[in-house]
Amino acid sequence: MKVAIVTLGLLDTMLPLVRHLAKTADIDLYISVYGDRFSDTISTFDLSGLPPGIIDEATSEKIMGEELLSYARQGSNRVNVRLFKYPSLKIFNWQNFQLHRQFAKAINKNGYDVVHLNGYRGSLLFLYAMLKRKTGKVWTVHDPILHSGEEKWQTTVGYSTYRFLRGHFILHNQAQLPHFTQRYKINPERVHFVRFGPLDVFKIFQKGAIPETEPHTVLFYGRISPYKGVEYLIEATIKARKQVPDLKVIIAGKPNYPIDLDAIREVPGFEVRDRFIENEELVNLIQKSALVVCPYTDATQSGVVMTAYAFNKPVLATAVGGLPEMIDDGETGRLVPPKDPEALAEAMVEMLGNSNELPEMKQKLKDRTSTGKFSWDKIAGDTLEVYRKSLAGKRN
Repeated sequence: MKVAIVTLGLLDTMLPLVRHLAKTADIDLYISVYGDRFSDTISTFDLSGLPPGIIDEATSEKIMGEELLSYARQGSNRVNVRLFKYPSLKIFNWQNFQLHRQFAKAINKNGYDVVHLNGYRGSLLFLYAMLKRKTGKVWTVHDPILHSGEEKWQTTVGYSTYRFLRGHFILHNQAQLPHFTQRYKINPERVHFVRFGPLDVFKIFQKGAIPETEPHTVLFYGRISPYKGVEYLIEATIKARKQVPDLKVIIAGKPNYPIDLDAIREVPGFEVRDRFIENEELVNLIQKSALVVCPYTDATQSGVVMTAYAFNKPVLATAVGGLPEMIDDGETGRLVPPKDPEALAEAMVEMLGNSNELPEMKQKLKDRTSTGKFSWDKIAGDTLEVYRKSLAGKRN
């Protein structure tokens, strides 16, 4: 099978999938980028001096870097990488319309069995419309329900057009699948649940000796948005320190809304790093922490959880959205009700105070990410099955 994957960044989730899909399929990975300096979760691409449009393979590989390429290919010759540059994100821009046409033409001429679109941006709707009708089409939607404080009317309108598309959709959690199909009036037979696995691409940022785990250190990391529930974590930490006096909670990430973290900067028990966290620093923080905490008020799935899993770190999270599908309560982490500082504090104290619980959880994580439900081989197999269904629909 010959597959084109068009991804809007999101390389932390896509590169692990690509390297496992390539065991049974030929993959051409197209990375959609914009501007002269494009930043993604795991890399920054210098595009200065390059004209908009398809960037040749040799230049694309040089920009991407040997480390990421080697990870994606894993010794295979079945993965090719091309960048496609837009000047900006503007949807209603004549130059971008012309670029959508150029992009689709480049994909169509290669005769792919399946084109897999990953992520959402309005430009993909134009690209989809220009793809050959006989090509199987699959679209991964990462946030079927937009997060609190991050809703955009443009995205809602874009999602509403899905009902008119003949392709198949992949969601990464089952809980929101009925809402997605009902709200946007999509045939449920074309919407599929496929997990995503541990984001082990972050292991390439592990430099030097692995730091010793600090037994009473808890890590919160990632973009700080209103739905992340940081205010409940702060309250829970103050409560938990009454029973675990040397508890330290690290809050690492850049806020994208007004939140006063200065108020806790000098409070015992907190370490605040309210800025962008480079990957090498992030990996160091994960490795030295006893567990990762996600006190979210709503969620779809979580790259934070799956990055922690890549390093066999248990996760304490709230039972919202798709998180209960990712965290087996009492086995790979703990689940508590959202917006409940008392429950969050109690769970932190119990997890840190039980000398057997965390090691047992780490072992279960190793098993489930290597050969169990979170293994990339299983996920790649499930993805290939969606590809086959998209092709079967074209033959009927």
